[in-house]
Amino acid sequence: MSSHKKDSFGMKKLVYFLFLIIVGCTSDIDILTENYKTVPVITALINPWDSIHTVRVQRSFLIRDKEGAQLQNSDSLYFKQVEVSMIGIKDSQEKFNYNFDKKSVAKDSGNFTGDNHHVFQLNKKLPIQLSGRSAYSSGYADLDYLLLKITINDLDTVISRMLPVYAPVKVYNKPYPNKVVIYGDYVSEFYCHSASRAGSPLINGELEFRFHISESGDNFGYDTVYTYKFGCLSGYRFDSPERLLNKIMMSLDLTRDDINSRVFHTMDLYWTLAEPDYFDFSNVSSYWQGMLDLPYSQVDGMYGLMVTKVDGVLEGLELDRRTMDSLCNGKDYKNLHFKYWGIP
Repeated sequence: MSSHKKDSFGMKKLVYFLFLIIVGCTSDIDILTENYKTVPVITALINPWDSIHTVRVQRSFLIRDKEGAQLQNSDSLYFKQVEVSMIGIKDSQEKFNYNFDKKSVAKDSGNFTGDNHHVFQLNKKLPIQLSGRSAYSSGYADLDYLLLKITINDLDTVISRMLPVYAPVKVYNKPYPNKVVIYGDYVSEFYCHSASRAGSPLINGELEFRFHISESGDNFGYDTVYTYKFGCLSGYRFDSPERLLNKIMMSLDLTRDDINSRVFHTMDLYWTLAEPDYFDFSNVSSYWQGMLDLPYSQVDGMYGLMVTKVDGVLEGLELDRRTMDSLCNGKDYKNLHFKYWGIP
């Protein structure tokens, strides 16, 4: 199986970044003088239900020469003595306490040192239970918070944040649980829900459509999955047929002129929700470079972010007869070569 992705709005825009501080605008961090002080740069996007949890801890630094020699020195990027731990909290009581291990991972080539990245990982399924889940509700975890604690002995400082524990996202379709309908008075409406005992339900997220399609030509054929991702709140409705059909078209590899037949099988909805700080970070980091502002800072004493994110999926949705007919025979889509077949 091959896979193709077009990402109009990506949670993976979360860049594992190192801010090269060029200009500053506060008296707290004066980076235009020899009084410049290193600032921790932290990336922690924690899904409580994952079995691998990764935290990135780096340091800002000042480029002091035109050649940027510091870029090639891994000591410029990392602290030497860092400890990362995660503590589960319920009703203000500690339920567990785990330490992360330091790992070395390969990095892409670029302007920075070719040395491997240093990250901190916890390879463990957290002992969290879920209750109260239903057709339209995510239910609740039996834990309130994850306290993420980062101790940087180089700076004699501790940076921490309480991350609310949200239930895995519940994705559902109204009024047709297993069908996609884009015509008539009752078109498909998709919703998601994720709740926490420690905060309001999440509403900021992104939705990914995954289209399961067969493609063939004169001498070949294969099954593939095309995807289309976009920013979305906790509900999405097909107010017009184009809201689905155009996304299918835009996800395809239209540079291929050797494909003369496509069959649409099913589609899945993959929904990711995160705390609002994540989306503030994404918006700021996308245009920060060169601006006369400091990088995004969520917690005092650091750049970057430490947030909770959760996801969920609704699989195996089929197109109804009229939707399939539009995809196969509609004037704007017939050149995509989809073949119609009967759907009960």
